[in-house]
Amino acid sequence: MGQPGKVEGAVDGMIEQSTPGEIAGTVIWLHGLGADGTDFEGIIPYLGLQSRPGKGIRFLFPNAPRRPVTVNAGMSMRAWYDVMDQRIESRPDFAGMEQSASGILSLVESEKEKGIPASRIIVGGFSQGGLVAAFAGQKARERLGGVMILSSYIPAPFSPEEGAVPQHFLMAHGNMDQVVPVQLGRKTHQWLIDAGWKGSFAEYDMAHSVSQEELLDIGHWISEVMSG
Repeated sequence: MGQPGKVEGAVDGMIEQSTPGEIAGTVIWLHGLGADGTDFEGIIPYLGLQSRPGKGIRFLFPNAPRRPVTVNAGMSMRAWYDVMDQRIESRPDFAGMEQSASGILSLVESEKEKGIPASRIIVGGFSQGGLVAAFAGQKARERLGGVMILSSYIPAPFSPEEGAVPQHFLMAHGNMDQVVPVQLGRKTHQWLIDAGWKGSFAEYDMAHSVSQEELLDIGHWISEVMSG
């Protein structure tokens, strides 16, 4: 186990899956605290993606590195950043969030080198993964296909940054979420709109999880991004 606050890398391995056809777009989907890339690797069949003849989508499910997590008595687990307070929006680990976001943007660059335009690359995630996806969107200096923020939040409004490009986003949240209260999601949605981002916020009758209705909505959104 590494020293507290020190992490070897922003991504520790990855699962890759694709829909049939020549790859024309990529979705980078980040897991939540304590999970890994296997958490969502089986999600594709439930998205109801609208097929584009001969065109496929690559799905990347990266693993967060292992790090000590303060609220879990310093136990080491896969985490995109440290959580230092039971009130998750308190004492945010901005350094860890930005480090992980930079690692995800490195994956974006790798996909661009494979010929996938930024406009067909979606960065998204669940819980911690959604927060890191939002930070990656803020750090990006070009418009991505979209940023997907599921059952997540950001701890403070994004400050104006030179070169920052407002992103298109999709937010989804359970109205019975006891891990990331839906109020944090609503506040985040407003902060993103205030920062010039464009997108939607949908609430579902669920806890800190995903639902079939939500997944079908996500699949419709992904299809729209990839056909744009």
